[in-house]
Amino acid sequence: MKHTISSRIYFSLLTASVFPSFLAMGLLYYLMSAHDHLVQNHLQNLIRTKNPVTNSFLSLVHDKKQRYSMQAQLLGHQLERRLPAEPFSAASGPLLQEVLETTEEIAEIAIFPPLSSKSQKSWMDPGAHRRPVPIYEVSRPVLLTTEYRHLAYLHATPHFDIRILLATPPDDMKNYQSLAINYEESVQILRIYQGIRKYYWTLFFIALCVIVLASYLAANAFLKNVTRSIRNLATATRAVAEGRLDVSVEAKTRTDELSTLVADFNGMVKEMSANRKRIRYLERMGAWQEVARRLAHEIKNPLTPILLAVQQIHEKAPRDNPKYANLVDTAVKMVREEVADLQKLVEAFGALARLPDKQVQVIPVAEFVNELVELANVTWGPSSLLLRDRLPQDAKFNVDRMLMKRALLNIIENAIHAQKDAGKDIPVSFWVTVSRRYLHFHIEDHGAGVPDPELIFEPYYTTKPSGTGLGLPLAKKIILDHEGDITVRGAGGDGGTLVTVQLPRVEA
Repeated sequence: MKHTISSRIYFSLLTASVFPSFLAMGLLYYLMSAHDHLVQNHLQNLIRTKNPVTNSFLSLVHDKKQRYSMQAQLLGHQLERRLPAEPFSAASGPLLQEVLETTEEIAEIAIFPPLSSKSQKSWMDPGAHRRPVPIYEVSRPVLLTTEYRHLAYLHATPHFDIRILLATPPDDMKNYQSLAINYEESVQILRIYQGIRKYYWTLFFIALCVIVLASYLAANAFLKNVTRSIRNLATATRAVAEGRLDVSVEAKTRTDELSTLVADFNGMVKEMSANRKRIRYLERMGAWQEVARRLAHEIKNPLTPILLAVQQIHEKAPRDNPKYANLVDTAVKMVREEVADLQKLVEAFGALARLPDKQVQVIPVAEFVNELVELANVTWGPSSLLLRDRLPQDAKFNVDRMLMKRALLNIIENAIHAQKDAGKDIPVSFWVTVSRRYLHFHIEDHGAGVPDPELIFEPYYTTKPSGTGLGLPLAKKIILDHEGDITVRGAGGDGGTLVTVQLPRVEA
């Protein structure tokens, strides 16, 4: 695998998702194993305690049955001694009732004829053909219901048979049944858990695979955009390294760090491109300055002798021939006009060649602009330049006052002439705006516009018959020397041109 950013991101996401999943699986396995151990021990304890508990309960029931039997035997012997031989007298009833009331467990006491004890089984069996009928009986009806379990004791005497029916509460049996049911339910639950435990692992493994797959698909969809932006950024970086500054990386509408990096990269490339254009322009202007200096020197030297020679010819020309004299006057006039144009051109060359080094100082913008507007209106007539908006009072910039005035006046002069050539007798608009880092000086005219915003800054390019084509290039060089920039575009509406000069501001 190549050590690329995308592969490292994929590996990091895979590690961040799979490692915790397997750690969770190991922890779950440990917890389930511990739980299985506890369940197994509990099941073994239930199995070990089942028989002792059951035997203990049955022993208690058996002991209670023995106690009831002994109690019934004692009552039978007592009744035999206390009852007369003929127990069917009126005195037998209160005695039986007394015994019934003094013993809470007795549900019924019945006196049967002698030798009827052999038929008591038939009496206890509902399906028997013959049921013995008691001679006399007393009972407690509340204890004869089906909720109670009954224990019958038969005591035979020579004169009569006594049957004592003892009732035992159903609580003991219910407790035994509840104990058995709880035990069986616990065993069944433990066995069911042991049976479905393997399904837990299957479901957990399937869920883990689904989570890992979903995480991978989501991460892959997310990383496609990220890696695409990174690849585009790397490609653009190689292009910049090769010297191509016309590249740009598409910025997504996000606010994350990668989008910020892409925006910063695009801004850096634009700034590098602007700096390259600035440097190239300054290099060309430097070369033109050298050419202008030499041309000014070469042209200026012969102009004075030419002008003197022409004047001498004009003065010594014979006047007796009017036609010849008129020809001399015309030639001298043409030579003087051309020399004047050459002198004007030499002055422009000299101004370009002798451009002084800038002496910068911090100047309030309002003070500078007011001086500029006043100077323009004095130079080209009142209301030639109109200050449109209120000036920022606290804004300052660090410039050479003389050079910057010269640059802006050159731009204003071109705007005024453009309006006059278009027949517009209205002021040129001027205003200043402030951004976080820059001051923007706007100059707007309503002339015919410019054919090529870039060509007008080339030396010696002009659309005016009497222009030298050095005013705007000189202005741009001064602005670029101050770390600024100048842009030209159409003003819109009824035509015209909007020139914007951008200069760094000084923080207050």
